[in-house]
Amino acid sequence: MSFRFGIVVLFLASLSACAFLREPTPSPQPIVTPIFPIVRVTADQIARAMEQDQFFSQYGESTLLIQGTILLVNQQDNHFMVELDTTVPTKVWCDLGNHSSVVEAGDRITIQSAFPQRDALRQASALVLRNCSIP
Repeated sequence: MSFRFGIVVLFLASLSACAFLREPTPSPQPIVTPIFPIVRVTADQIARAMEQDQFFSQYGESTLLIQGTILLVNQQDNHFMVELDTTVPTKVWCDLGNHSSVVEAGDRITIQSAFPQRDALRQASALVLRNCSIP
């Protein structure tokens, strides 16, 4: 009887050791969406930052809420572009896409330019922001 008892104890000890050495089952990792800061700016601030080659370093990882006055609305085939008035030589254009909008020149407005700002385009004397909306 002691021989059987010894075998059972040895067997149970082996199982315990195997369980101890076994790699743990990885737990599911939550999907983490990075949160980018929302920055309130004026059209002049972002135009000046583009002139000084600082736009991408200052605002590249942000969602922008741009305050300004509409200087011009350009609509072509249900595609809306608005130019915001600036006091600097660089113009600021926001692409509203095909979102119909009831905005007119002279309107004071806040426009959201969604992250990533690396989609922003630098043109000869303008900053063009894509993926804009009116919040």
